Amino acid sequence: MILSHQSLQHWAINNCVPTESRYINPSSIDLTISNKVRVLKYDTYPLWRKIKERLFPPFAVNKRTDPKKLWSEEREFKTFNLKPWQLALFSSVEYTTIPDNLAGVLFSKSSIGRIGLEHLHSGYGDAGFSGNWTFELLNVLPYPIEITAGETLLQLVLFHLDEKTNVSYREVGRYNGQVGPTTHRVI
Repeated sequence: MILSHQSLQHWAINNCVPTESRYINPSSIDLTISNKVRVLKYDTYPLWRKIKERLFPPFAVNKRTDPKKLWSEEREFKTFNLKPWQLALFSSVEYTTIPDNLAGVLFSKSSIGRIGLEHLHSGYGDAGFSGNWTFELLNVLPYPIEITAGETLLQLVLFHLDEKTNVSYREVGRYNGQVGPTTHRVI
């Protein structure tokens, strides 16, 4: 069962910092983009870089790839122009805690899809997750998309589990307690 507006208001009081009721929708809560970004070091749009070595990394990428090879250092921004086919990691302002009887999923707000901004939908919060949410945003248009810190681009939907879990993400999760745009963690 998906949490409704009333249940989200109650959940947000203790589990979402900071909380502003204007971001609570009928069955989701909007998350605000922070002022921090990490950018993929390799441009993937041929008009931006024509040299093959700059287009593609000189190595295959997998879960064991050192994140420092792929991602820039975290930097702050007020507005950020995401170039065509550029991938960047952003994070939520909100630090959330998901109790052991809930799970959460991030969805793009329809307005961002309509301007060509794609979220890679790896936003899933297991029961027991705490932290800022990382947003993997990709510009699929042939022109830059301006992203402004403080915008609401994604929405969190919370689901009730059929029963409280015996294994909490708090105990087993690699990304629990993450702050800011977080790269993959090497296994």
